[in-house]
Amino acid sequence: MKWLIATAAVLLAVPSVHADIPVPIPKGFKEVPFKYRIATEQDFSDYSFYTVEVSELPAASTRTAAPVKLDPKNPLSLTPTSHASFSKRYELFAIPKDAGKKYASEKELLKAIVGWSVPGQVRAKTIFAGESTTQIKESDPRKEVVAEHKIEKIDPKLGIVLTSPKSATPAKGEPGKIGSEECDDPDEPAPIAYTPKGGTWVAGLAAACAFVFGGLWIARRGRRELA
Repeated sequence: MKWLIATAAVLLAVPSVHADIPVPIPKGFKEVPFKYRIATEQDFSDYSFYTVEVSELPAASTRTAAPVKLDPKNPLSLTPTSHASFSKRYELFAIPKDAGKKYASEKELLKAIVGWSVPGQVRAKTIFAGESTTQIKESDPRKEVVAEHKIEKIDPKLGIVLTSPKSATPAKGEPGKIGSEECDDPDEPAPIAYTPKGGTWVAGLAAACAFVFGGLWIARRGRRELA
């Protein structure tokens, strides 16, 4: 049993070790910062905007709400993070301007936003996830890649409706994943289908090892029982 526990500990440590190994940049490409920018041409004065930051570690996940400024003069910038051992993504919410008055403190309001219990609360279907950097061609003059989104409208049923201008489309040939995830159900967070660069082999290795060592353990147990 001790060898099985030791093996499991090694497998759990693999993603953390892999997170510290830099992924080689393909020839002809360079790495630049990546972020999202959410803008609006309308002044949604009847709403207050909040983000919910979802932070995930192998052993725990946290959701933290925070107020943000988002109006025609102040676009919102979000920088996600995704590694083998840690990820951070964002969700965008809006609540009616006066909805917070029923709460005794801002702490209670933020807790209610995370729990989706504020009357009139809506959110964008887009979940802002990915890595804080991406790779583009060396000939590309950009010093950073910005995925632009614009608020088209806020609807009680549809939520915060976002559009993505065609000019924000990443340059052809970029090997890094760029883009957000879409949630079809406006009442539930969408699963993130994002795989960090180079992380696929880690999951495959862990699954294969678990299968092999699990089979060995069952075989040994069977032999003991027959004896």
